[in-house]
Amino acid sequence: MWIGLFLHDASKYVESHPYLRFNNYMKILLLLILSSFAGQAFAQVNFMVEKFHRLNDPGVTTRSEDRLNLDIKQEGDFLLIDQAEAKFDSSFRLYLDDQEINYSLSEAYIKKSDGTNTFTIGRKILDWNPNEVFWGLSNLNSRRSFSLLDEKQEGLIGFHWDRKMGDLELNFILSYLFVPQLNPGLKVENGKVTSKSEWIRRPPERTIINEKEVPIYYNLNDPQIKDVLLNKTLGANLTWHWSDKQTAGKLNTYLLYKPENNLRVNAEAYYDLDLKQVTVNADPVVNHHGVIGFGVEQKIPTIVKGETILHANLEVIDPNAKLGKDFDVLDPIKLKQENREFDSDFFSIKPNYKRESHTTLALTHKNYYLDFGLNYFRLLTEASSGDDFYSDSSRFENAVGFWLQVKPSEQLTWLVDLKHDLSRKDILLRTNVSYLFTNNFVTAVGVEMLQAEDMSSFWSSYRANDSIYFSMGYSF
Repeated sequence: MWIGLFLHDASKYVESHPYLRFNNYMKILLLLILSSFAGQAFAQVNFMVEKFHRLNDPGVTTRSEDRLNLDIKQEGDFLLIDQAEAKFDSSFRLYLDDQEINYSLSEAYIKKSDGTNTFTIGRKILDWNPNEVFWGLSNLNSRRSFSLLDEKQEGLIGFHWDRKMGDLELNFILSYLFVPQLNPGLKVENGKVTSKSEWIRRPPERTIINEKEVPIYYNLNDPQIKDVLLNKTLGANLTWHWSDKQTAGKLNTYLLYKPENNLRVNAEAYYDLDLKQVTVNADPVVNHHGVIGFGVEQKIPTIVKGETILHANLEVIDPNAKLGKDFDVLDPIKLKQENREFDSDFFSIKPNYKRESHTTLALTHKNYYLDFGLNYFRLLTEASSGDDFYSDSSRFENAVGFWLQVKPSEQLTWLVDLKHDLSRKDILLRTNVSYLFTNNFVTAVGVEMLQAEDMSSFWSSYRANDSIYFSMGYSF
């Protein structure tokens, strides 16, 4: 299983870059073989045919308006090891017109427990910060990122150890294998940055030098695969649980040292007098960061049936963190001394290594008929502006959020996910209605809409990506 996980994610890295190739059919076959080892049969396979229509005309689009979605999930006993359990959760998306495949392995692991200790090998989601999912953060786990509004997570590959000690619980992770977040992907072809996805912020194709417009030519240097894949992760989370007759809660603190989920691009730019163009040499590199977090969760008794929980979290992320000589990170001072900053009227290369901290609050209620949440996000440090190569601006500054999933009957489900940044005036809306005709056949209609008036906003590059979609699916 461990070897299969390595091959799957390594192949994803290989496929996403123009200088490394891997056959798509072999990757799909590998996943199917891997899943067969996880248990006797798949617990659930969902196949969905989807057609989406753009509500406006974005500057960059894909040709595809039809796509196929396949979700494969399995959880149960692992046949090869006595009293062991396994979980497998993967997703595929095929764009029919572009013949492009996005795929994701959210979790795939084997675990064995004796009641006190639980040992897990494979890819597992860290649940140390429950508020990470709603706000689409990726400090602990990666995002699946079939689109930027996609909230599904991808876990971390490694050795996980959980130990219960009365009211205390310890969670530990150690890994020597790293796979960056690669959806949605991009390529560099013939000096241009291209992508099948409209959810990629592309760097500019031209700039201005001495009041004249000149083209930009991009070179992507080949990194050593081992320099990307063979990186270490080390982290621990300590939780204290308390409970009485009416309420229960917990307090946790965690420290995680791991590679950033997205590769950084160490770029150098110069003006070529002979070709009369700006040449940018880009080197994909792995940078480690440190994540420190504190969380508190309290169940609140109510007169309404169901479970009501209040959760608060404080998180600090340091991209300059170092832990021993084995953890090589970029040195921002060295980068500046090597003159790897470039400014023009059209684009800039300015690496961002600012420490960031934020706090999140969530009040949730869940029962048989509905799943409801009120959320708040506050950036405690200065918002990063982002540049064309090194970093994006902060996703949110001062935002409120609303989540509602209503199930008035066995067949009908309605979902609303709304986020509003009070500082930048961004509005993100995702809603859909699904109806289950039989135990296996379902149909749905949904809308995704963005509003981002501030050009410094993270979402401004995607504000024309509003769409409506229709889907039909079958589960077996």
